[in-house]
Amino acid sequence: MATMNSTNNTQPPADRLKIPCTELPDQMLDPWWMLKFLLSSALAPFGIFILVVAYGRWISLRKKFTGPQNVAHEPDGSSHAVPDSLNRTVERPRDLLGELQIRAQNLTSTTNIWAQILNLLVFFASMIVYVIYLFEVSNRNTACLCILGLSGELLLGSIFEDNVAMLELGLHCFFIIHFLVRFTASHQKLWFILDPYTIVDYLTIPPAFVSICLNLSWTGFRFVRILHLFSVPDFLQYIGTLRNRTEMRFCQLICTSLSVLLAAAGLFHLLENSTDLFNEADVIREKALSYWEYVYFCIVTAGTVGYGDIKCITSQGRIFNAIFIIFTLAVVASILPDIFRIIANRKKYGGHYSEHGGKKHIVVCGNINFISAGGFLKEFLHKDRGSCDIKVIFMDLREPDIEMEGLLKRHFTDVEYLQGSAMHSHDLKRAKAEGCEACIIAANKYCIDPDAEDAANIMRVISIKNYHSSTRVIVELMQYHNKAYLLNIPSWNWKSGDEVVCLAELKLGLIAQSCIAPGFSTLMANLFTSRSFSTNDKTTSIDSYGGWKSEYLRGTGMEMYSEILSQAFVGLTFAEAAEICLLKLDILLIAVSFWDPGVDDYAMDINPKPSLAIEPRTQGFFIADSAGDVQRAASYCGLCHVNIHRIEMIKKCGCRPFTNNNRKMPIQVMSKPSSPKFSEKAGRRMSVMQGKTKEEKVEIFIQNYPSTPTMKRAYELLEPHPGTYLVVPLQNKYKSLSESSNDSGGDVSLHPSEPDPELAALNEQIENCKFDSTGMFHWCAPRPFESALIDRYAAAKKQFYGHVVVGIFADANSPLIGLNSLVMPLRSSNFGYAELKQIVFLGNIDYLSREWKNLYNFPKITIIKGTALSRADLRALSIHSCSMCVILTAKVPHTNDSNLTDKEVIMASLNIKAMDCEPRVTSVASRPVSTGPVSGRGSQVFQVPKKHRSGTRIPMITDLFNDPNVQFLDPDDDDDDPDTGFFATEPFACGTAFTASVLDSLMSMVYFNPSAFRVIRALIFGGASSELEEILAEGAGLIGGAQLSDPDNRNRSYITQIRLTDALFVEYANQTFGELFVRVLYKYGILCLGIFRLFAEHPAGSPSKRYVITKPAPNNRLRESDYIFALMQSDFGAATKEVAINNNST
Repeated sequence: MATMNSTNNTQPPADRLKIPCTELPDQMLDPWWMLKFLLSSALAPFGIFILVVAYGRWISLRKKFTGPQNVAHEPDGSSHAVPDSLNRTVERPRDLLGELQIRAQNLTSTTNIWAQILNLLVFFASMIVYVIYLFEVSNRNTACLCILGLSGELLLGSIFEDNVAMLELGLHCFFIIHFLVRFTASHQKLWFILDPYTIVDYLTIPPAFVSICLNLSWTGFRFVRILHLFSVPDFLQYIGTLRNRTEMRFCQLICTSLSVLLAAAGLFHLLENSTDLFNEADVIREKALSYWEYVYFCIVTAGTVGYGDIKCITSQGRIFNAIFIIFTLAVVASILPDIFRIIANRKKYGGHYSEHGGKKHIVVCGNINFISAGGFLKEFLHKDRGSCDIKVIFMDLREPDIEMEGLLKRHFTDVEYLQGSAMHSHDLKRAKAEGCEACIIAANKYCIDPDAEDAANIMRVISIKNYHSSTRVIVELMQYHNKAYLLNIPSWNWKSGDEVVCLAELKLGLIAQSCIAPGFSTLMANLFTSRSFSTNDKTTSIDSYGGWKSEYLRGTGMEMYSEILSQAFVGLTFAEAAEICLLKLDILLIAVSFWDPGVDDYAMDINPKPSLAIEPRTQGFFIADSAGDVQRAASYCGLCHVNIHRIEMIKKCGCRPFTNNNRKMPIQVMSKPSSPKFSEKAGRRMSVMQGKTKEEKVEIFIQNYPSTPTMKRAYELLEPHPGTYLVVPLQNKYKSLSESSNDSGGDVSLHPSEPDPELAALNEQIENCKFDSTGMFHWCAPRPFESALIDRYAAAKKQFYGHVVVGIFADANSPLIGLNSLVMPLRSSNFGYAELKQIVFLGNIDYLSREWKNLYNFPKITIIKGTALSRADLRALSIHSCSMCVILTAKVPHTNDSNLTDKEVIMASLNIKAMDCEPRVTSVASRPVSTGPVSGRGSQVFQVPKKHRSGTRIPMITDLFNDPNVQFLDPDDDDDDPDTGFFATEPFACGTAFTASVLDSLMSMVYFNPSAFRVIRALIFGGASSELEEILAEGAGLIGGAQLSDPDNRNRSYITQIRLTDALFVEYANQTFGELFVRVLYKYGILCLGIFRLFAEHPAGSPSKRYVITKPAPNNRLRESDYIFALMQSDFGAATKEVAINNNST
């Protein structure tokens, strides 16, 4: 053996040279130095094996001679374990080896942070050794030693003077420590010897120390350190980069393939750069190949290509190549399909949302498909909302289908799709839910199990709130009773913007209001759905329809918006502000909102008193065509915009905002109402103001408007002392109803000179009626179900009149739809007890008994066992004399064809329309009879019909599950088209059909304008409040018993229909809608919203079908047969609360 040290080198000691073997001196070609490196690696496992066997033998001998501990011997030679005084097993004291093993196990456990750090350090140390190996073998002219048929790289010189060599030696010392730790921690020592990472240590650690003894450095098997790439998936899992099985599997396959190729390339490099072991005629390669060329060779071989540019020339290389081919065929056959399958199944939409330029975004999850997403985007991105620079992120577990992908491409600038679930925090982080404007959760209206759908959406709410408690959530639920579970979420906060849209609640509430004012459901549905019909666009021009459809479609383009009123309205009364908004700005003001310091929130007032003064920063709620139209209310100026006739010219002016902060009391209403032609007169008179100074303009105001709010502005502008104020005396605008009727030429006296005994009995009944704890609803003590249940014969004897018939199709196990949402608006406390309509439910008594727990606190409810398909049942409950007939279904969708879900309600509707009702002879003693044409609003004072009443004249509203089925409700309609939108069909325009799909747009409305949504809920339910929600969440029904004849909560406006044939309003029959709006608002405090008009195309004697006109134009000429949708004050008639306009006489 030749030992080469620095003294024998011809070169300076500091230089370690790479010398090819052909140039080495003969004395340096010691044939045994290579064998020493190989034997060090080969003998290491045998030495460890002998050590393990010796250690095991020593342990067994120690047990044999020392014997078991804690064993007691009996006299007969038997033994047993001795327990301690506390009957605990006595723990055998651990020796030093046991303590070391426990500590070593802690260092190798993956749950220990120090073990993870240790493994990470071993990985990086292995990669450093591999990089050093690559640096040494990268040169093509590597030194080879033709010794024993093997070759290596002989580095001459002192190892201790090479910094790289010393670094590598230090790393191998670290590997020894890691090896000893793993060996100590292992329980199966023999299996530890065959561990792959242990074999890597055999091949690399012993040769490193042999090189010190020989003062030689040999590259050898250091390339096997690349096999530590197998541990990369574990490291990535530790730090949380890999979170699912697919990512773990893909990383394992890539690391396995890369490790095998790089390790095989190193072995080919070692074998091919040596002499042939089995061939005496050694073939020497002319030019040595580098390591990277063998990497290329391995890739070509694994791909079964075999270009032939590189081939094995040694016998050992060819043998390993054959083994490598067989191995790679098996590996490639198993790994490549998995890799391609993972790549093919890779989530195309599995990325992260990245913000661009600070653009806001919302997250929409839940029921995401082409229909629901398309409807949402149509409403959310509607042009009526103005510029909407908000990104919509759809998130769903399913990959989008072809239709959905087409939708995403059409809206690629505004929409992004992420494949994930709101139940996973990782997916919420991908969507940046913590920074989004809102998370919207949509429900599947066509689900089979509504309760399960609601439970899934509530769980999504919980997941989002747990991820980020302050994220605003808007959730859509199916059933009313499931709203109570949201109150159990600690971070759910109504005041911070969290909102729930309950489809069943809103649907039934709208249907209930239609029982009071037929067609109201259509009017309200038009307000929260964005549609545009431009007269310039031929495809959507409403003038092309003509007839009734032209007027109706104009109303469908109206929506509800909110805006802060400009300073020009401050100090005006609500009536004056509403007059300016309608006649001047072409928007309809229906409610205002003031800041209430007492509750630290905005107090909303729908149709307030006409004398209510507008304060600064008052928020108004409007019915308008677009958000741009409502901006006029914020830009209006009383000085600059009076003489402008084109409303589109009303924009923000440069005038200094006018305030009334110094006024000590608000100016009261003028005794004389303003003229409905106020804006036209103002335009003519203000034309003389052009070019005038401010003082001259004020003088003109005083001369032209001595009795208008403008005069008050002029005085204040000229007021030299800011501390003074102007007081305008209040004159009583309201007259008694008797005086009003006399002035209008009516022949009805609503204040009879002699007391009516029946009216006195009703008043006594009203005084004794009870309300719930909130004062919002009429209440009665809980009643058993049997007390409300009557049979067909008992119903025929009762001779119902002016009642509401609710025919519901349901099975015993059908999901509850919450019929209390239908009853609550009809039992609002702003109705008198005598005005409450009897509600008669007709359906399956097993289902109705389940609903009864939510109904037994409401008075005047009757239940009849039967079906709306039976004419005998319908005649028994006096269907011909009802004020409204409601047809509902609670059945789950049909599994084969969802369109068949509506078969019962359609057949029932056609059955009622086909009935020929006979005249009923009624007893006068059973109910009061009126002799005049006008009676109390909604009261039970009716005339006995004297003629047959056809079923087509029975007021009815049908709830449909599928929109296209609306074509079957009216067989006489010749315009039926399955492709026509539901909103454009005649049944919906007439208010006789309703479906939950019209509520889809509410999600967008809640996001953009939550205050407007609260106005809509208040219009529908009247008494709905958070306090009521908490009471109903208890599940025990309403709490009542308050003996309040006139609680404050009763003073709310209510929906009604006024008839122009009534004595109070007959004078407005041939006037315009604008004139009617202004005069009844000033005179009676009635706020008109729309018209319910007869079809002009129908000949005389045909069914009295009407259609809805939402917010008619101010110049729309009224007809004598028109009904007017209106908001009426609860104290209409001042002196008599319980007798007013009959808004629903038949």
